[in-house]
Amino acid sequence: MALIGKIREKTGWTIGIIAVGLILFIVGGDILSPSSILRGNNERNVAIINGEKIAPARFDAEMNELRYNYYINTTKTPTAAEDAQFMPQAWNSLIFKTAFQKEFDALGLVVGDEEKIDMVQGRNIHPAIFQSFRNPETGQFDKSYVQRYLQNVPKMDQKQQASWFNFEKQLGPDRLRMKYEALIKKTVYVTTAEAQRDYMAQNSKAEAKYCFIPFSAIPDNEIQLTETSIDEYLDKNKSKFSTDASANIEYVAFPIIASALDTANFFKDYNDIKAEFKTSTDDSLFAAMNADNPAIPAWMNPGELPPALSKASVLRKDSIYGPIKDGQTYRMFKISSVKDDTAFAARASHILFRWDSESAEDKAKAMDKCKEVLAKIKKGESFEAMAAQYGTDGTAQQGGDLGWFGQGRMVKEFEKEVFAATKKGLIDYPVATQFGYHILKVTETKTNKKYFVAQLDKAITAGSETLDSVSAKAETLISQSKDAEGFDAYIKQNPLIQKMSAANILTTATNVNNLSNPKELIRWVFTEAKEGNLSSVFEINDNFVVAILKNKYEKGTINKEAVKYQVSYFAANELKAAKIIEKIGADNTNLEDAAKKIGATAQLNSATDLSLATGTLGAAGFEAEAVAAALGLKPSTSSKPIIGNGGVILVQTTSVTKATETKDVSMYKNNLLNSNISKNEYFINEAIREKAQIEDFRYKFY
Repeated sequence: MALIGKIREKTGWTIGIIAVGLILFIVGGDILSPSSILRGNNERNVAIINGEKIAPARFDAEMNELRYNYYINTTKTPTAAEDAQFMPQAWNSLIFKTAFQKEFDALGLVVGDEEKIDMVQGRNIHPAIFQSFRNPETGQFDKSYVQRYLQNVPKMDQKQQASWFNFEKQLGPDRLRMKYEALIKKTVYVTTAEAQRDYMAQNSKAEAKYCFIPFSAIPDNEIQLTETSIDEYLDKNKSKFSTDASANIEYVAFPIIASALDTANFFKDYNDIKAEFKTSTDDSLFAAMNADNPAIPAWMNPGELPPALSKASVLRKDSIYGPIKDGQTYRMFKISSVKDDTAFAARASHILFRWDSESAEDKAKAMDKCKEVLAKIKKGESFEAMAAQYGTDGTAQQGGDLGWFGQGRMVKEFEKEVFAATKKGLIDYPVATQFGYHILKVTETKTNKKYFVAQLDKAITAGSETLDSVSAKAETLISQSKDAEGFDAYIKQNPLIQKMSAANILTTATNVNNLSNPKELIRWVFTEAKEGNLSSVFEINDNFVVAILKNKYEKGTINKEAVKYQVSYFAANELKAAKIIEKIGADNTNLEDAAKKIGATAQLNSATDLSLATGTLGAAGFEAEAVAAALGLKPSTSSKPIIGNGGVILVQTTSVTKATETKDVSMYKNNLLNSNISKNEYFINEAIREKAQIEDFRYKFY
């Protein structure tokens, strides 16, 4: 607890300030959001699930939990883009707790405290625990590692404790889901008749000749694809193209780019901050007050350091490192304090030579190659280049770099050599482990140093003059346009303005082309806008955006503009198929004659081992209807023209071998059963969601 006490003593003010910031981020966002009770929207629903009305506050609670977990794990408040990524997670969590939980309750499924303990350190270990707590020497799960970890949880820092408690919290719901799926799987069965059909499908074979005439055999100029033919195809295939509520828009994005003056002002301020940071006596407070996205300073061992710091050979107290550029953000770090810890870490690179088998001969070959490459490195060849050329594991492309690692992380033979090294450099003999022979290079000798690191991020942003200038361009477009006709006319008069189109936008869209998190635009489209309406100015990830609503479609209707290209392709193929059938005529008993009528694009071929189990017709690909025809025809007879996936097909059966009768179809029954069970998780999820009749109104609020 002494360590936690020191951290709290050092960072107390910072944590307090950032916590307040986080609360304002969460609560302030709620107050200002469209769902806020201060805006009179407390009676509106964010969703209806299983007939239950879901108030915005419930969805906000899910979002806030995700934000808090992110904050605990990263010590940062989430950005707007990161916050948008939480939306589907919160939505799925809400559905689970509402729709799925009702199914669990109906069956009386529960997970008690004893069962949770059993999942962590009992007889039915949770898969995540089983994978995480393995003895590094044996590679096997070791329950004593779990018990030691649990004993140390109270001594861990807040981040580690919160991470563990969050994992524990998920154990109950996860086990409930597993129980429910296990019960449903028990209801899956396969009848003998089904197994017999599968046996026949797999073992009845046909040989056939076929003529495959691709749709491309008919040039586009030989058909007349009209709006009527497209509409007719759509009308016959409504179920293929109907979607959730959708819309098509056109828009102009005016990019907000920091000017040269903005950049100069940024670096002037940045250098002033850097100078003050260097002399600051409370780095935690200073970073919290000056960073764009505050991060709680923390003690780090070398393996936990940010990449920019881990590359430094020596880290000194009160030193500033940076700026390090990351996009438009400049990052600096300060080493506030250095101390000795009880745990050691080291850094090394390796080149692994695996053997093909456990035979003495194969092991000798691997050793010879290892010695050969080691000799090259000793003569001056680059270790990194040799690793890239000869390495056989995932580190090869990183020059063999394993990064920093603590004791107990590597196999004992490997670890012994690295942690025994007193200086950096090549270990001049091969090291054997259970994985193969290694050439080792110690890049940093063992150290027990820990560093208290304060991080300060600042991004170059546009100043008020730049914002006003770009905003004025957007406002001018609106004032000069007024409607759709004026919108197009203004853009034609101003060739530097580029109009963009976005089709089939859904209420759940997280992007509109390259515009990420366009929630205000989505809300306008689906709540306020009517077709032909011009929007106000939206600020969307460094752009001022003006949009016009072209079309809007209710749930279950077809967004014709969005699917027009796809529908045109299918409708054209339908017309081409009719043209092909017309050309080959009614008499198609002779495949060669049919091919001659089409020309060089017609493909004459033969296929063997045709079966309903695969549905593949040689080079023509998956054509189940044609395969079924081949199996159903008498030898030397031809099929009628079949409109397939890629063209028109004529099949002439050569021979059919029916599967022999059998009473023992147990193997087929088991295979079908396992196949059906493996699909269960997806089908269960879809069935519960469908049963819940979910109505999603998130776009009105978020």
